Amino acid sequence: MKKTLIAAFMAVVAFTASAQVPADLTVKIPDWKQVAFSRAGGARAYKTASSSAPFCVYNPKSFDGEGSPTKVAYWGKAAKGLRELRFSGSTPVVGKTAGWLNLYRVGPKHSDGWVMANVVNVADKVDITPQLIAEDPGLKDFYGLTVFMLYRADEQTADIFFGRLDNGMLGFPYAVESVTFSDSEDGKCSLGENDDYVYINLTPAQKGQGGAPVMKQIPDDVIAQLADMAQPVKRPLVFVLTTSGVATTNL
Repeated sequence: MKKTLIAAFMAVVAFTASAQVPADLTVKIPDWKQVAFSRAGGARAYKTASSSAPFCVYNPKSFDGEGSPTKVAYWGKAAKGLRELRFSGSTPVVGKTAGWLNLYRVGPKHSDGWVMANVVNVADKVDITPQLIAEDPGLKDFYGLTVFMLYRADEQTADIFFGRLDNGMLGFPYAVESVTFSDSEDGKCSLGENDDYVYINLTPAQKGQGGAPVMKQIPDDVIAQLADMAQPVKRPLVFVLTTSGVATTNL
């Protein structure tokens, strides 16, 4: 792919109690056919397909700064002290009517909302296949599971996600959060754990440009250990490949 799936990941993911990836893991993703991409400045999200309908707003005094303001947003009108929460980024199209698109989770508290069709760009979904996964340097096939790593170079930590294909898209319901990295002292790539964090000892074979870990080069025995300690995420991450690039959303 011109742009790897891992490079497209921009989501913030919340984790739940400890678990492990089930051997029979399944992911249920709606059969989305199109994705909307915002333009500069975003798009107003309305409650219904009408420019006179309430739109997504919030009071900054009610927002604690953690996560997204969508948790305190509501359908309202312009008023002193309120801010508009506009659609920005990418999200699946879940419905249409003349001149309008119904978009997935762009409204208050992750509800669906309507935007004018002429203020966003729309792209058709392209099915992700096992061949594309095999070709993508940010993804690794592990006995039918797909594994990817979100690496933060400034912190030298990563979140490692486990998922599967469904309806031509990748969904990731499990992850290991904030894995750290160090240089191997015995020439072997291995996994370690202490009271504070999980770490992977890397050899030069597992490092790419700038010393960043390369997902495909992490040995299967290390991946298996990570799968045993993975946690379910509250809103599984989804990758959608489109004719305009990769989109991400959360179920």
